[in-house]
Amino acid sequence: MISQRKKDLDGKIFVFNFDAHDDRFYSYDPEIHHDRVGSWANDVEKDDLAYVIHMRSYWRNGILRSQNNWRDSFALKYLLEYYNLKKKDIREVWISVDYDFFALYTSGNDNQSGKYFSPRRIYDLHQEGILSDEFQAIKKFFLTNKITVTKLVPAISRPWLNMDKEYEDQFLSAVRSNINNLQTSM
Repeated sequence: MISQRKKDLDGKIFVFNFDAHDDRFYSYDPEIHHDRVGSWANDVEKDDLAYVIHMRSYWRNGILRSQNNWRDSFALKYLLEYYNLKKKDIREVWISVDYDFFALYTSGNDNQSGKYFSPRRIYDLHQEGILSDEFQAIKKFFLTNKITVTKLVPAISRPWLNMDKEYEDQFLSAVRSNINNLQTSM
């Protein structure tokens, strides 16, 4: 998608990647890294197609919820500095939104021992009652900083949701609704 669009532009795409994971995973082992889904950010930057900045969620490589995310003052300063540094080369701005940015559960597998355990919630903004607040903060960030968004690309990392089916349907519906509202308001 990015590759084809870049061909039509005289410049680059800048992607704000709202995701629990930074999508910069890389491994030469085909057993671990067969589909390259977790490395697309590395790939598009290496191929000089786009700039990608990770908009941190409430997860920091563990099983505990972090107290802050992309909105803390240090992160915001860095995000805006990086965007402004690249601005002269940018022709379009995209938002990539992975649903696991809003809710992340453990996979239920312990890669070290090979044992299975029940998935555990790390955070879930829908259950915490702040899902709409997060979408409002995203909208405000782009409007306040006068960043025009050309495209919004949703993605679902189902292995990281691990919710019971009934709740998952509610969660997906709530996120979809907020994404639709975000798209129509930008």
